[in-house]
Amino acid sequence: EIGGIVREGVVVAGIDGRRNRLQPQIELKRRLLRCIGDPEDRFAEDKLRMLRAVRFAQVLDFELDQSTAAAIREMASQLIVVSAERITQELKRMLTNEHRARGLRLIEQVNPDWRDLALD
Repeated sequence: EIGGIVREGVVVAGIDGRRNRLQPQIELKRRLLRCIGDPEDRFAEDKLRMLRAVRFAQVLDFELDQSTAAAIREMASQLIVVSAERITQELKRMLTNEHRARGLRLIEQVNPDWRDLALD
């Protein structure tokens, strides 16, 4: 079984055991990051995964697959239930990475109103 690179419920290369065994090379060449299974289900299990997906895409220089990005856009307002400490830890990792500008651009792409979350 090919499982991809899995961290915190997010898979780099977008594959799981049900997909074609040639899929890893294809997805790695495309540099796509997607959730295993339904992204909304994964993000419902742990809302912080939305930020982690963005951070992984930032650090690995991958793009978010359309369904993953759409789920983040749809569910981003739910990040408010995550503790400030956990969000701070993810943002700190993003902002201390050499590609911090890319991380901020990715956040802006998936949720243009992300700054409003801090005001709620």
